[in-house]
Amino acid sequence: MCSHHSRKVRRGNKIYTINVPRLVFSLTLIFALIAGGIFFVVRGAKKLARRAAFEDRFSALYISEFPDEEKEVTRCIVLSAGHGGDDPGACVGDVMEKDINLSITKLVQQMLEEKGYTVLMTRTTDTEADNTTAIAEANANGVDMLVAIHQNIVENAPEASGIETWYEEGKSDSQYLAQVMQDALITATGAVDRGIKSDQSFELTRETAMPSVLIETGFLSNETERNNLQNEEYQRRIAEGIVAGIEAYFSREGLPASTFSFDEK
Repeated sequence: MCSHHSRKVRRGNKIYTINVPRLVFSLTLIFALIAGGIFFVVRGAKKLARRAAFEDRFSALYISEFPDEEKEVTRCIVLSAGHGGDDPGACVGDVMEKDINLSITKLVQQMLEEKGYTVLMTRTTDTEADNTTAIAEANANGVDMLVAIHQNIVENAPEASGIETWYEEGKSDSQYLAQVMQDALITATGAVDRGIKSDQSFELTRETAMPSVLIETGFLSNETERNNLQNEEYQRRIAEGIVAGIEAYFSREGLPASTFSFDEK
């Protein structure tokens, strides 16, 4: 053992040899562990504070993946799975619209989150959403877009089929979103193109400050389409079309940056 790497210390009648490099390494490691522990405690506290601030602003919108403070929030999208709870929506036998809506919406949520979007949901389970409160919260907090997912039904016309996308008349951004969404959905699914429509006013498209659309992704009254809409692979194609429509809209030149933030306002 080299003398410059160790020190001898006498304590009473005993002589102890101290390995200086090992001591320095051990102390450095201890301090690093303490500093790391403090860092994670502080980081965790900040994350909890941001979540608390978020929950204080949102009572009717839900998030499954709360991002770290370091993550830059680029775009925030509200997804609304139509109906739910005691409101089943359109029904044919034991096939209920609310279930198909939620299944497709969750696929869209997953795909958007994988691409880095922030996604808020009006419901995540079989409960009835509070759309009025959700719209007010989205408007007040700079959400970038709202997409509502529904199914169609028509009596005495079982041959009716296809996809249509609704927007609020007079909202040019929503009209543009409806068109790129409709185009992307038809490309992804090959369904009948029923075009974009604005002759009926829905709360989710009428009261939102951000671009918003309501998509009728198929007809439960059409047997072939009803079977397709219960098929996971077809639902995935619908979800891919919705995501493609969202990305087509956000690729539009001249859009302002998002004003949504998780921080307390």
